[in-house]
Amino acid sequence: MEKRRWEKENWDEQKIEEVLKNVGEQEEIPEGLKPENMKKFLEENAGHNKKKSLRKWYGVAATAACLVLVLFVGRNVWLIQDEMKETGKKEEEKSENSQAESYADMTEEEYGTSYDELYQFFKEQEKQRKDSINSFRWDLEAKEEAADTDGASSGQQFNSSKEDYADTNKQEEGVDEADIIKNDGRYLYQIIDNQDYSQSVQIVDTQNELKETATIDGFDNIHKLYLWEDTLVIFESCWAETQSETEESGVWNSGMRICTDVIGETAFQKVYVYNIAEREHPKEEHVFTMKGSYLDSRLTDGYLYCFLIYHVGDLGTRKQYENYVPVLEGKAMDASSIYLPAEAQNSAYVVIASIDLREPAELKDIKAMVSSANRVYVTTSNIYVTDNVYSQQTEEEGAYSNKTNIVRFSYENGMIQKEAEGSVKGILLDDMAINEYDGYLRLAVTVNSYQKKEVIDDVFGSVVGNEIINNTQDNSLYILDEALEIAGKIEGLAEGERIYSARFMGDIGYFVTFRQTDPLFSVDLSDPKNPKVLRELKISGFSEYLHFYSEDLLLGIGMEADEETGRTQGMKLSMFDISNPADVTEQDKYSLSEYDYSEGLYNYKAVMIDTEKNLFGFYAEGYNEEAKEDYLLFTYEDGAFRQKLKIACDRDANEIYATVRGTYIGDVFYLMYGDGRIEAYSLSDGSMIGKLEK
Repeated sequence: MEKRRWEKENWDEQKIEEVLKNVGEQEEIPEGLKPENMKKFLEENAGHNKKKSLRKWYGVAATAACLVLVLFVGRNVWLIQDEMKETGKKEEEKSENSQAESYADMTEEEYGTSYDELYQFFKEQEKQRKDSINSFRWDLEAKEEAADTDGASSGQQFNSSKEDYADTNKQEEGVDEADIIKNDGRYLYQIIDNQDYSQSVQIVDTQNELKETATIDGFDNIHKLYLWEDTLVIFESCWAETQSETEESGVWNSGMRICTDVIGETAFQKVYVYNIAEREHPKEEHVFTMKGSYLDSRLTDGYLYCFLIYHVGDLGTRKQYENYVPVLEGKAMDASSIYLPAEAQNSAYVVIASIDLREPAELKDIKAMVSSANRVYVTTSNIYVTDNVYSQQTEEEGAYSNKTNIVRFSYENGMIQKEAEGSVKGILLDDMAINEYDGYLRLAVTVNSYQKKEVIDDVFGSVVGNEIINNTQDNSLYILDEALEIAGKIEGLAEGERIYSARFMGDIGYFVTFRQTDPLFSVDLSDPKNPKVLRELKISGFSEYLHFYSEDLLLGIGMEADEETGRTQGMKLSMFDISNPADVTEQDKYSLSEYDYSEGLYNYKAVMIDTEKNLFGFYAEGYNEEAKEDYLLFTYEDGAFRQKLKIACDRDANEIYATVRGTYIGDVFYLMYGDGRIEAYSLSDGSMIGKLEK
């Protein structure tokens, strides 16, 4: 910093000298102020053997000479000022453009955003945060919603895997998602926790017998994996204790790397790309570093798309771009690749970065948008980024509601382009409550509406605050066109309830709400401009996860509940006959009353399901008369559920509270513990046929 400060001061003196010289050439300088005469004057007055004093006299006399010169050319002072301003402006522009020039040629779209515009926006956000009073009520509601939406959802259409092994359960067919385990039909991959609190990625060969082929060690906080051909991708969340600016480049660096549960000053992601053509010897090809927190990711056609949330903290000065602009691979983003929406109200970005896994040496493309987005939905051609807004004034005076902002990006071969933006009243509470079909986007949302009434002080007559009145909750379904304009809608459904799960298949949509009973709504979407409710099936309990089991069957995994009080009474399975969407019925119900919790209720990837194999399973816990921790595997035959396997799980055998996941290859089911243990069971008779200890 000292070096840069000195260079700036030196620059100022040189520029002043140049400007004065230019102006002097336009005006005749008095004889006594010419350089040769000034030097003679200084030497005569300072003395030849007093160099220290001479330098002092030079400084004083030079200042005096400049002052006299400025007075002498007073009518030209405006020339000096204008030239200095113009010169400074050019220097600043040169500095700004050089910050992220390596990414300047990556974008075909110019959003028109500048560093100045971003800095001023975040300055205003910073001021508003300091001046505003936090709304306790809406903060609680936001936290409650976040806890409710950690994955309960309605995913892709039918599994169509040609290979006889389980794939990751995902939203959209053809778009892969990261998970804590992967399966390629021979090898199993999983994130494991070690007893020294470090983490590793385990690769296990299932051929002939279970054998650990390799482990990739040295991680602290891995949370997701991808497998594509002979490439393994590992996501690790890290935090930096410090944030510094180097003298040489002025770019952000991570300081001390801490990858533990302790959240530091700055969050960043590391994306490791490994070549695993030789499963016994994984080779690291590249490690990408991206400032921000992991939001989501997708993989399609060999291109990896990473979604990060980057929160702006201390702004620093305007030229410290790395303080308020996303930083990837050590470089601040080009402002032309950043979109600043007109209605932006948050000091955060959602960042989209793509990587070509065929050539993973550099980022393929980067786009960012000022937004505190909380959900991403990706089809084979579009990326939808959604942001829940919990308090938005409506057109009606004094009326407020929540809403969802949506931005659509198209993508192809790793290149990303913003296409449209829109919004609907209400918020998404389920990953699969959003679906694209035939050029339209369908959303099932829960709407909270209320009014504010001013509270007047009885003594002084002043306004002391606002009271929330007329608070209501209901649900709506919206259909948006490609421009994200509302084409059709149904509003005001199931007053006093909220959406628990949803699923769309072709021209029909299904969603579940709940208060005391479980209304399963079926909706005709064949006319996007005029959607219609076909059926409202009321049964006890509710489904928190829905999955199409066939064209005529819809699986529900959820909770049983008392029809009078709404109090939950353990888990249950439901199979709905949807052969006639206008007359949906519950074909079979299977009680799991001894279990109270399953990760599969909130995270669809925790449900192992293959409809072609007629097999699904999940881990479940119960704490009624005695504690239960079991992995449950089911089939559906002759109109009824059949329990195929029930495996008692010992999650802390190695003194590590391990996760439990299930997968299969051929006729063998594998139970995978997060501490590295794997058990193999025959799908024919349920017997254990292999075990890998850790």
